[in-house]
Amino acid sequence: MPNRRAARIVVVSDEIYRDLCRTPSDFHSPTEFLPDRTVITSGLSKSLALGGYRIGFTRIPTELRTTHTDLIGVASEVWSSLAGPMQRVAAAALPNHPR
Repeated sequence: MPNRRAARIVVVSDEIYRDLCRTPSDFHSPTEFLPDRTVITSGLSKSLALGGYRIGFTRIPTELRTTHTDLIGVASEVWSSLAGPMQRVAAAALPNHPR
C-alpha cells in the first residue's frame, strides 16, 4: 500500500447534508479513510433548520496547520463575521454537532 502521507493529498468534504441522510449509517465520510488529510466543511442551516442563517464552519486536522493558516488569511479578506446573536447560536450548537 502506498504511503498516504507521501501523496500530500488533501480531501475537502462538504458534509452540510450529512445529518439529513435517511439512514445515517449509510453516510461515509472521507475522514474514515484519511482522517489526517480531510478538511470538512459544513454548516448549521440544514441540520438545525436555520434556513437563511449562513452559519458555516470548517474543521481542519492539526496535521494541516499550514492549510489552516492559509485559509484564515483568505477568509479574513472574503467573508464577514456573523452578527453577535448568531455567533451565540453557533457557539451553543457546535459543541453538540456530530462532527
